[in-house]
Amino acid sequence: MQHKMNRGGLKIGIIGLGGLGHMGLQFAAAFGNDVYVISRSANKEELAKKLGAKGMILSSKPEQMLEHASS
Repeated sequence: MQHKMNRGGLKIGIIGLGGLGHMGLQFAAAFGNDVYVISRSANKEELAKKLGAKGMILSSKPEQMLEHASS
């Protein structure tokens, strides 16, 4: 609420899909935001999308990080 993510329409990056990461993803997606998970490997992409992520950004691929850098 403090960062106004409850209004929806934001693009939010969640770093890591651990305990807090997956809770943050679910909350942000439930409020109608476009949520992307930032991770080192793609092996959790299916889980991320199941939890509501629009996509995954691989931090191990510099071109993907640059593509989303100014958003």
